[in-house]
Amino acid sequence: MFAVTVIAYLPSLSNSFVNLDEEIDLIYNPHIRDLGWENLKWMWTTFHNSSYQPLCWMLFAAIYKLRGLDALTYHLASVLLHGVNAVFVFSICHRLFLAAEADSSAWARSTGAAFGALLFALHPAQVLCVASASATADLLSITFALAASWLYLARSPYPGRLTTAWFLFACSALTRWQGVVLPVAFLLLNVYPLRRLDPDPRQWRGARARAALLELAPFAAIALGTIAIYLLVKDTGAESKHGALHPLMAAYGLAFFLKILVWPIGLLPIYVLEGPFDRVAGSPALGAAAAAGVTAALLAARKRWPAGLSAWLFYAAALAPPLLVSRGGRLYASLRYSYLPYIGFFALAGAAVVFGLEAWRRRTRTAVFAPVMLAFPALLLLAAATRAEISYYSDPVALWTRVLSLRPNSLLAHDLIAKPLMQAGRIDEGLAHFKSSLEINPNGALTRYNYGVALYRLGRFGESASQFREAVRLDPSNHEAKLAYDSALKEEKAAPGSGAR
Repeated sequence: MFAVTVIAYLPSLSNSFVNLDEEIDLIYNPHIRDLGWENLKWMWTTFHNSSYQPLCWMLFAAIYKLRGLDALTYHLASVLLHGVNAVFVFSICHRLFLAAEADSSAWARSTGAAFGALLFALHPAQVLCVASASATADLLSITFALAASWLYLARSPYPGRLTTAWFLFACSALTRWQGVVLPVAFLLLNVYPLRRLDPDPRQWRGARARAALLELAPFAAIALGTIAIYLLVKDTGAESKHGALHPLMAAYGLAFFLKILVWPIGLLPIYVLEGPFDRVAGSPALGAAAAAGVTAALLAARKRWPAGLSAWLFYAAALAPPLLVSRGGRLYASLRYSYLPYIGFFALAGAAVVFGLEAWRRRTRTAVFAPVMLAFPALLLLAAATRAEISYYSDPVALWTRVLSLRPNSLLAHDLIAKPLMQAGRIDEGLAHFKSSLEINPNGALTRYNYGVALYRLGRFGESASQFREAVRLDPSNHEAKLAYDSALKEEKAAPGSGAR
């Protein structure tokens, strides 16, 4: 499993950095250049880039000590973490299938677990987390969370098992928030397939139920602490103006990510579900109704198919943190968010393979065997789509050119492709994208500032001063724009032929 995953993602090792937080987190971040006391102090106390992730900063610093800002090394770390995660998913699925149907054959369980893990490893929606170096924090957080899950589900408990699982979950929380859903997952698994808790919470009074809940208490305490830090970061960092989102939009987000799971074609790294620009097509009310319909259907079928409801509730809980916080009036949907939530659905697909193989072995429902076996060739199609998706992340220009081919009027893409084009010497193209961005949103303060910087470097001081002046008008707190405006005016006056002597 590990080897297949790594081989599938080998092309990403030749990619450069893309501008999806890499500049903020890695390229222009002096604090990850060493592991000295001052650096460690910063890593454990900062909310840099609206995140609290000290263990990830330490990993970034360790990689930098080895090879500097070498994109290959950072991408290799991501690929290896993704491979480890695929192995954990395989092992966890195998244990869950054994708990669900103990009399199933080991061969069927292993085949089903392999299918579920390969879906996890090869689904195109997972590419962003692996191909973007800044998403290494997400991968590492989920690695710790999956390791904790693997220990929690261990069939033969050993001394220190739970303590180690609690510690690993704490490490997950200190890397990023993605693993915060773990207590919910364990609660659902204790209902089914572990059957330590009755589906009716009113029956959780016996010694067996109390023991199960007691084991979950430390996980819950760590999760609550993580949520508190997450909310504090959003309140004090760059996202302090971001407000809670209406539940309708959060439900719409569930339907949106479900669509990507089923039809991973024409993927974008970031979507805007709600906002004045770049908004994806679709009715929020219709999407929310679809999510509500799925929930109602699974609740109705919970006695016959409890696994379906568990996977859906896990999915909803895992997506809740990013879907309940808007950014400047926008609801962003990054593919980074779906890396962990999809695991429940991948496990369901693996369980379907186990069911088909067991039906064939017992000669009870041989008709289901053929469609189940057709699922494996489908993995080849997913692998091909994933390889193509990896190629789009080869560099920033390639990434945002791809986005613009799908969304020609994407404000985000015009903003983020302009600077890399300028750096590549494609001046006219870069300036054209700055202009296109401002045509879409004339009030983009940051765009005007970046446009002004580009013009300044070209020696077009008068034009740059105009952009800096507008940037300051739109965002008076932008002190860099104020300084740049003063500098541009001085350079314009000092330029030959300006008349200023």
